[in-house]
Amino acid sequence: AGTTPYTYTWALAVTGWSITSGQGTTHITATGPSTGTSGTGIVKVTSTNSCGNTSGFRTLGVTYCHEAIANNNAPADNNNNMFSEVYPNPTSGEFKIDVTTDLDREITVQVYDVLGNLLVSEKHQIAAGTSTMTTNVESYKAGMYFVRLIDSNATTVYSQTVLKQ
Repeated sequence: AGTTPYTYTWALAVTGWSITSGQGTTHITATGPSTGTSGTGIVKVTSTNSCGNTSGFRTLGVTYCHEAIANNNAPADNNNNMFSEVYPNPTSGEFKIDVTTDLDREITVQVYDVLGNLLVSEKHQIAAGTSTMTTNVESYKAGMYFVRLIDSNATTVYSQTVLKQ
């Protein structure tokens, strides 16, 4: 007895995006179009266990907007970009947010329920480079939650849904 290992097969139906790593695992990294683009698409995943049994596809609709993040104290150039990623998603308790930025900045992590109620608001000082923040939603009911990252100018710089199992 023990856990059965699974292999995950991912597919992206998002124009201009491709999987760069993680195929076969529970987490993928993808690259997309250049700054100034936006669109919608679908991310699909299926799992196969060691006996060869394959699940049906699970799908998630995605909307993206890839733009440079402005900083009012910085020169107008491309050295103030920010990229974020939330994982694991779905989660049963904690999720992590990796933030990569060219500037030191203050970021507020906000988590909302589907009714728009603010459940979590956490301020973080992050340094230039990649920082990881952890947020705990273990005490909340299973369902969909909305995660927003807000910069010090009260501008939403990233948003994503998180599923709590």
